[in-house]
Amino acid sequence: MHSFFFNNTSIVFADVLFMTFFAAYCTNNLGIAEDELPILYGISGLTSLLCGPLLGQLADRIGQLAVFSGGTFVAISMVHVYIYVQQMVLWPLMIIHSLLFVGITARMVSSAAMAT
Repeated sequence: MHSFFFNNTSIVFADVLFMTFFAAYCTNNLGIAEDELPILYGISGLTSLLCGPLLGQLADRIGQLAVFSGGTFVAISMVHVYIYVQQMVLWPLMIIHSLLFVGITARMVSSAAMAT
């Protein structure tokens, strides 16, 4: 039981730590204007809202660990993409960021299901 609690705490901590500095990274390193950040976060949040229930159903169908592993792979891949991108326009960043949020949502949904 304690390992699931530690797992959920670690996931939330890592996601919050990454997201804390993401706005500054986008504006200073990627060249995104500050007035475009609400659009970026809005699209990513909407993607999470729409994909959350679908990922929950997928976790019930194929297993929580498989969805957790897939979400972890997607999230790590998108962070890896962020490391190497240079200045970019908003629309490709929205795709990358939305995929990151899908990975984060997959990890959160499946981890909560495993804990219960």
